[in-house]
Amino acid sequence: MPTLRPASSGGEATVKYLVRARLKDRAKEEVREVIRTGIVPGAPSYFADHLADCFAEAQRQADGSVLWIETCYCERYFGEALAEEKDYIERYFDIGKVKKVVAAKKCGDMTGDDPYKCDGCDCDLPVRRRLRGPHLRDLLK
Repeated sequence: MPTLRPASSGGEATVKYLVRARLKDRAKEEVREVIRTGIVPGAPSYFADHLADCFAEAQRQADGSVLWIETCYCERYFGEALAEEKDYIERYFDIGKVKKVVAAKKCGDMTGDDPYKCDGCDCDLPVRRRLRGPHLRDLLK
């Protein structure tokens, strides 16, 4: 497998995003199964379980949309946020807005010395604390 190189040198490579989406009516049972098993079918192993966790943690909003925070390195390597995950997300959701939450340099991820530090970083905690609404894992029981 070839070594991935950043799509651009310098600048910020944000790896945490606030995703707003709407669950497709026909996908409720499928998302329930994804949450139950913890795996998005067909998704690469390096993000299948993480994406399933994001779906479970998604919180329904008053307007019917759901919000979750996604840790994603695609912008760094492919120049676009959610480049790899998008097709898998769109099986179940209509993606609305994807907003940068925290710049990787704030997590110490930018130098490349610890390129996946954001996987375990809590730099998005202030945003997570502001999220309100029931979790999909509870709504789809």
